Amino acid sequence: MIKFNAKELANYIIYRYNLENKEISKIKLHKILYYVYGYIYKFTNQKLFAEEFYNCPYGPIIKDVHYSMGKNDFKNLSSDIDLLEKSLVIPKLNLNIELLDIINYIINIINSYTDEEIIFKSKMEKPCYMTEHDVKIKDTLIHEYFLSNDPLKIQDEAEKNCCDFPILKK
Repeated sequence: MIKFNAKELANYIIYRYNLENKEISKIKLHKILYYVYGYIYKFTNQKLFAEEFYNCPYGPIIKDVHYSMGKNDFKNLSSDIDLLEKSLVIPKLNLNIELLDIINYIINIINSYTDEEIIFKSKMEKPCYMTEHDVKIKDTLIHEYFLSNDPLKIQDEAEKNCCDFPILKK
């Protein structure tokens, strides 16, 4: 299922924040990528992108995305227009509406966390605490963790808010 690369999805996420005049840090961007990857992997049994996550002091990151966006982890990325190819962001992703809904829903959930809270949360989850620092997090560890857990309570929240995500029913 590898749909696109992680930088393309990162650009969409930054674009989405720009549309809403919100700020996003690299920390939060990486956590959104991680949770989207984990949930899509859980529901489809396929990877959303090929890039790998590494465990760092701030939790899971994708090195290519991380290093392409400067050194400051807490810097607001929403103002980095250079990172965006705005007219190409959504068409380039080639997302179906079902995936786009899930991605946007996860973005909304993660917005309720501060950077510090989402760092702590991701670091307390098995894929991070079972992986040494600066080491690749095994895809099997991410997949198994998300298969047996609902770390953002996305399924409960979707039911409570009457969201109908067909992908959750698979």
